Amino acid sequence: MEKIDDTLSLYFHTYFENMLAIREIDHVPEEIIFLNPDLSHQDSDYFQSLGIIIMENSMAISFNIFDNLYPLCISVVLGMKSIEKLSENEKITLNMASKILLCLNGEINTAFTIRKRLVDENFLQDLSEEMHFVEIICLKFKKSSIAWAYKFYLVQKIIAKSTEKELFKLFDKEISFLESHLIKHPRNYYAWSHRLLVLKDLLMKLNKENQLVLLEKELKGIKKYCEKNIHEYSAFHYLQFLTKKLRDENCIDINEEKAWILQLILIYEECYETNQGKYDKNERTVSELFSLKKHMKYLEQF
Repeated sequence: MEKIDDTLSLYFHTYFENMLAIREIDHVPEEIIFLNPDLSHQDSDYFQSLGIIIMENSMAISFNIFDNLYPLCISVVLGMKSIEKLSENEKITLNMASKILLCLNGEINTAFTIRKRLVDENFLQDLSEEMHFVEIICLKFKKSSIAWAYKFYLVQKIIAKSTEKELFKLFDKEISFLESHLIKHPRNYYAWSHRLLVLKDLLMKLNKENQLVLLEKELKGIKKYCEKNIHEYSAFHYLQFLTKKLRDENCIDINEEKAWILQLILIYEECYETNQGKYDKNERTVSELFSLKKHMKYLEQF
């Protein structure tokens, strides 16, 4: 156990203890580490031996270190099931192992469960830092449902301690992350589902006036997004939620929404006619406008 602790401590305190400066993680061939010209001669031997380098806010982890580090972290994570009965030193070891492990594989459910328990036990108290960490994992492992679930769990923790003014700032931060995430990973269902879950949770905490302010702001922004991303069906699904909420409050004109989507359909039909020939004979073009047509049908039910 002492050897395990020493190895984990070396990697954890060198790279993983504070990851606020890191923006993304990448798994790379060993040659990327050994042949990197930007490492000084003095530091290169040390960094090469560990198999990880950090450059320009990115962490590059060599495939080669998986053989030793991955099974080491797994053995610690799977070997400590009852966190409530752990000593302080054992929690420290578990924190190190679970954090390193998730940087190697962001789909280990037990590791996220452990970190959730560490938060509940107030062992991990800096929720902002933990939020940043899981955002890195969501970027690397974009379809890790458990990573997104853990992120939402942290959001709920922060929401519970926030004032209404702070809730707006929190939502802005979430939107900023999600927008940058979708630039790198377009059409990510998990990112859009997270946005909807956060919005629903926030609406329950806000008074009626602030609810409408948030919904109207979201509607305006999402419509602009949909105009440029007509294949992002999850965005249109999110738009439908906003439309219904505002329609239920009599804060939206459905006829105006129909005119907007019809104009958008006509614009894209004209684009496809120009580039592909006659629209009504082109099955591919019809499928390209699926999200727009689907949204029009949604509006027609009102």
